[in-house]
Amino acid sequence: MATYWLDTVLILVSLSAGVGCGGPGTPTTPSGPNPTPTSTPTPAPPAGNFTISGLITAYRAGPLKNASVVRFHCNTFTNPFCTTQTDDQGRYTLSGVTDIADIGAWKTRYQSVWKVGVTQQNAAVDFVLYPEVTIDAHDGHVSDTLNGDELMSGDDVTFGGFCKKVPCKYINFGNFVGREIPVEVRLRWSDSSRRLALYHFTGDADAILTDQRADRYCCTSDVPIRISVSGYFDAVAVGFEEVDGHPPAPSDSVAFEVSAVAVH
Repeated sequence: MATYWLDTVLILVSLSAGVGCGGPGTPTTPSGPNPTPTSTPTPAPPAGNFTISGLITAYRAGPLKNASVVRFHCNTFTNPFCTTQTDDQGRYTLSGVTDIADIGAWKTRYQSVWKVGVTQQNAAVDFVLYPEVTIDAHDGHVSDTLNGDELMSGDDVTFGGFCKKVPCKYINFGNFVGREIPVEVRLRWSDSSRRLALYHFTGDADAILTDQRADRYCCTSDVPIRISVSGYFDAVAVGFEEVDGHPPAPSDSVAFEVSAVAVH
């Protein structure tokens, strides 16, 4: 994702109290900020508040240190508990939470994740981060393998819930300046026992936690799909829907290709 979109997110998180607590936030899929450590002692959270904590790991790997975690709709100028980073063991803590919280986590070269509606009753939130995949909307190509255990961590706020049902490979379109462009996308795979689908984000990038819309294209290989792609934020996902008419097992996998070409 573009640096300017990440900057916008962090500014809005900081200023949200100025427009009313609980106002619309702007989560993103950034590469990962690196907040400057402060030598000022962290104050203790007020009594009666609760703490969100958890473990962040890399897919099929170990804990991730220095992954960033943020609580949206939170004023970083007055609240020192809005953001944090994981320690050497991949653990994080967000203290001083007073209400239902929406949180996000990211790290450079990994895909961002979100969890919506965290309460005191479900305040233990672990995340698995997957490697970030990006394609050029003007002339791009991705070849990869989708495994049956690649289940989206947290909540699917990008693809209308499709990726909470099946394993998914999240693919970001690279940022560009200018208007949306028409793009022809093709999803190809050769194993006829596998059924794949393509999901395209169609919601509002500035209200991604609440506007969770997506289109689904299924289920034939190498069919041209015409979509409009925004240079501000846009993404597709490959969904691994079936193996021989059944949901894929964690041990199942499928090789695929995605191509994108701007239509002039």
